[in-house]
Amino acid sequence: MKKLLVSWVGKADLSSEEMGTLGPIGTALNTEDFQTAILLCNYSEKNSNAYERYLKKRVPGAKVQIDSYSDLQDPTDYSKLWSIGERVLESIAKDYPEFEVYLYVTPGTPAMAATWILLGISLFTSSVLIQTNSDFSGYRNIRIPKTISESEKNIDQIVSAQVSRAADRTDDHSGFSKILGDSPAIKEARIKATRTALSPHPVLLLGESGTGKELFAYAVHSVSGRGKKPFEAINCGAITESLIESELFGHEKGAFTGAGAQKKGIFERANGGTVFLDELGEMPLEQQRRLLRVLQEKKIRRVGGEKEIDVDFRLVCATHQKLRGLAKQRKFRLDLYYRVAVIKINLPALRDRGEDIKLLSTIFLEKINKESKKANLDYVEKTLSEGAIQALLSYDWPGNIRELDSVLTACSVWCEGEENASSIDIESIENLSSFYDDLEKRKIKSLRMQKLTKKEASAKLGYSDDNQTLTKRLNKHNLEWK
Repeated sequence: MKKLLVSWVGKADLSSEEMGTLGPIGTALNTEDFQTAILLCNYSEKNSNAYERYLKKRVPGAKVQIDSYSDLQDPTDYSKLWSIGERVLESIAKDYPEFEVYLYVTPGTPAMAATWILLGISLFTSSVLIQTNSDFSGYRNIRIPKTISESEKNIDQIVSAQVSRAADRTDDHSGFSKILGDSPAIKEARIKATRTALSPHPVLLLGESGTGKELFAYAVHSVSGRGKKPFEAINCGAITESLIESELFGHEKGAFTGAGAQKKGIFERANGGTVFLDELGEMPLEQQRRLLRVLQEKKIRRVGGEKEIDVDFRLVCATHQKLRGLAKQRKFRLDLYYRVAVIKINLPALRDRGEDIKLLSTIFLEKINKESKKANLDYVEKTLSEGAIQALLSYDWPGNIRELDSVLTACSVWCEGEENASSIDIESIENLSSFYDDLEKRKIKSLRMQKLTKKEASAKLGYSDDNQTLTKRLNKHNLEWK
């Protein structure tokens, strides 16, 4: 198999021409083991170009590509190094599928070496880690005695142990106890989130609407060392552009019309804890710029204020959008993406969790029965018929868990008062609109048979405008009120 070398360019490499040596990278390439080398250089373009010319002169057969990262101001910034490394390796996996990838840890800073090792034993386990021989004659493979790639059984034990330890630090045992399901997809997401919780890095949760992103965000917070500190959440898409700045950064009294008192923003309120930014892709570009500055400097300034305030928080973000795609459209800052997407966790859609649908439906229905019985002593507790279970399993659930909860709630209401009110029986919910129409029609027929007035029936159906809505529904279903 062809071999591809990946490495940062270190000081020893840049000074190799002056010293009359090959340097670590030149020495490795001189073995003729590698057909291609992709090198990352955070030095000036002038230094990079000079080194590339020297390297090709000393190792003429080597195919070398040097990518510039001169904007990397801090070569010990683990978050930035991780983002760059992950992006480079993802690109290599796509563009060089026939190559075996070797990660060279000797050149560069210790942080660069540590990042290659972490990437090599976690996300890119097919890669090979290498370092320079002690006599500088070539390179040798690195063997990591213990990787973070465990069997699923051992991982489950690790997760349980971590959650148990987290229970000592949180009031509700840990948010992971609320993430229900036994399917492989949700297990994998839970495992990744638990590992992630014990690290300090930013997290980006990816998934469709209704997959439980805020639930995961809180779980990550509760297991972390910040679990006893505040958890502050905000939906970037639910706040107008004129108000989001105040919500994020706070404001001073009199900063704008209506600012009658000083207000702390989400970053101040969460000091020492976790900030959760949902629907990050909806954040206006100007606030993205300010958020990037906060992440870099850990300081905020309230709207209308002059004083900079130190803040300490862990950031968890979520989106259902493709942020890189938005970046290409100039709707999202690429530099902010690399800051927030250090660790990405994909949350599975409900359609990919077939084994969990029956379990979740049973749990949700128990909750609905309990709440309904508390509100109405005459309420008849509901169960799911076998046909209803099959219908739930066959449906695509575009709204995911949130939609499942809503459907079961609606069913429990519409089935109330029917001949077999204790059983929810659904033949098909492929078309939810038709499904709700059918339930509504059956409910209206049932109330009509009870000889109620239209006003009484409207109240039981939850129509707030007495007869008007009921009349429209009667016309829609070709029914008459007798």
